[in-house]
This record gives sequence, structure tokens and C-alpha cells, in this order.
Amino acid sequence: MSSSINSWPPTSTADNTGPDDPPPYGPSPEEPRPYPPAIRHIVASLLDERSGVIRSKVASAVQQLSETPE
Repeated sequence: MSSSINSWPPTSTADNTGPDDPPPYGPSPEEPRPYPPAIRHIVASLLDERSGVIRSKVASAVQQLSETPE
């Protein structure tokens, strides 16, 4: 009797719903979420930059903000 209980659902027991499970609507977790072209362009340009260049840009922006009088 216990084997018939353990075999349901047929896929696996990991399919049981719980607080960590996503809601049963919307895109599946395997599908990438579509982003607007502007966001994709920004992310692509940031990924093309070297991390040192990004750090220097951030540092100069922070310096400009700290020098700006309020």
C-alpha cells in the first residue's frame, strides 16, 4: 500500500506544492524572461567593458556626485 502512495505523482515527490514553489502561472523557470531592448543593450555594453573600466567609471561618477553642492 505504501508503494502505491510513494509512486504518486508519477514524476517525482519533488513536485509537491510548497512555499518555495513558483505559482502555477506565468513563464516557466526554464524560459528566460523577455527584457526590453534598451535593458539588453545596457547589459551587453556593461558586459563588453572590462571590470577595471567599469570601476573607474563608477569611481568618477561617485566623485562627481560628492563634489556637487546640494
